[in-house]
Amino acid sequence: MFLNLYGGRKMTSAYRRQEVLKKEPSLNDFKDRWPALIYQREINAGFQRLMAVPLEEKFMAQLDMHSSELISVIHSKTDDTHLRRECLLKALIIFLGEDADDLIKECLDSCRS
Repeated sequence: MFLNLYGGRKMTSAYRRQEVLKKEPSLNDFKDRWPALIYQREINAGFQRLMAVPLEEKFMAQLDMHSSELISVIHSKTDDTHLRRECLLKALIIFLGEDADDLIKECLDSCRS
C-alpha cells in the first residue's frame, strides 16, 4: 500500500488480492469497492487508460479476423456432431443476449416432463 498524489491510500493489486482472500467480502461490498473489476464499462475504461487501446473494439476486430479459423478448430477438434451443435447453439444464445445455462436447463426440464 502507498499514498497516491491526492494523499489517499492506493492499494496494489497484490494487496487487494490478499484482502479479498482473507476478508472474503460480500459481492455487494466487492462491487462497491472495486467497480472496475465488475462492470464492463469500467473494465473497458481501465484497459483504455493502461494500454491506450479500446479493449472491446480491438477484441471484436480480432474475433472477426479469426472467426473462420475458430470455426475450423471446432470442426477439427471433434467428430461429435452433438458437441459441435452445442458449441454453436451456446454461441448463438450468448450472441442473442440470453443466458445459455438457463435456456439449456429449461430445455432439460421440459424434456424430463
